[in-house]
Amino acid sequence: MTQEPLPACKDGTTNVGTPQVGGAGATRAGGVAHGSAGGPVLEAECVASGPSSLEAFFATPSLAEAEHMLRELDWGQHFVGVVMSAAVGEQRMYVYSLKEAVQYLYGGTAGLGFASGSKGSVCWYDTKAFIAWTRDMVGDQALAAALADAYEASASHHEAVRNMGVIVAQRYQQLQGVVDAADAAEREAAEQGGAGA
Repeated sequence: MTQEPLPACKDGTTNVGTPQVGGAGATRAGGVAHGSAGGPVLEAECVASGPSSLEAFFATPSLAEAEHMLRELDWGQHFVGVVMSAAVGEQRMYVYSLKEAVQYLYGGTAGLGFASGSKGSVCWYDTKAFIAWTRDMVGDQALAAALADAYEASASHHEAVRNMGVIVAQRYQQLQGVVDAADAAEREAAEQGGAGA
């Protein structure tokens, strides 16, 4: 499903666009202010451009922390959401990781507005349960705090879902970036070791 890019920000910062984390059809699927839950409050769907902007919202975790938060969870630790469409009706979606959470939030419209055509769908999930899942099952306290503050600061469910989806995508990108950087460094060290032999 093709998603329209998110609108540009008022203050000249860029938006995160549509995250590229795999197939969207998976069935398992400003400044920084701090809110009452201790998390950063992001201005709508906007984030400052450049890698340093992620550190302004979320401190960069260690490799072990990033791998832990990106792991695939077991049955019983998963999150259950719903995708509703005119073609197939209501379908439960089982989410086992942050990557799948991003796919779920962007695979359907997740409150961003209905897609056109017979493939149009909308995702629904219990926002407070999702916040608890990120905190208790994923183990990402910073993400849970940011989501809680975004939820409290939103004027409507539609706005809350939109903002929360972008925050999850941003955090996923940061965590995956930590893992990717470590993998690249390991490959480079192996190549240099092999070249020196």
